[in-house]
Amino acid sequence: MTIETQPSAAYQALKTYQAQNEYIRSLTDTIRKIRDYSKETLEKEGITKDGKVDAESLWLHTNSLAEKHLKEQNFDPKDVRWKLLFPIVKNAVKQFGSKGLTQDLMEQIIGAYLRGSTEYADERVQGTYAQLPTKTGQKYLKPIAAVSGLDGIYDNDIAGTTDPQEVAGLAAQFGAELRGRVATATAKGQIGKLEELVKAQEAQMDKAA
Repeated sequence: MTIETQPSAAYQALKTYQAQNEYIRSLTDTIRKIRDYSKETLEKEGITKDGKVDAESLWLHTNSLAEKHLKEQNFDPKDVRWKLLFPIVKNAVKQFGSKGLTQDLMEQIIGAYLRGSTEYADERVQGTYAQLPTKTGQKYLKPIAAVSGLDGIYDNDIAGTTDPQEVAGLAAQFGAELRGRVATATAKGQIGKLEELVKAQEAQMDKAA
């Protein structure tokens, strides 16, 4: 199957950020529930030792929770970035863990995993566009701009791209706006409308071609 016969880059980008949003939602709920573990469970998992939070065990346990949710969204749980958050977890425990698994501590950890997932999703979208011929990438940038509320603003920038790397750079530039639109639409139960908008934009381009 060629790249051109797979779901379009624009549609893949939308689905990537939709999956990231769901990953964040589900992992956030799961991490917060660690505070509800019994004392026995916390000690058994090594998360607390003699009542004190153990940063490494908390990090390893959170990684195991994250791996489950990554697989659910077809994200690569073996990607090294998911394993590199120990310094952040260690620092969070040092700053916020003196009184145990406080809400502030858990929110710091959630933030770290959220940032990791954003980096992963952005690079995944960039990679999708970077492997396309320039003209094809330009074509699929326009629906992303439209869905992101940037329709017409970047037309000259899109037309001015000269190679796949520049196309991928613009795709990354649109990412922050698209993530926000996806999160809002998902919260309102309107993600289907974004999908239909992407398809409508692509159909319009195909008709004009």
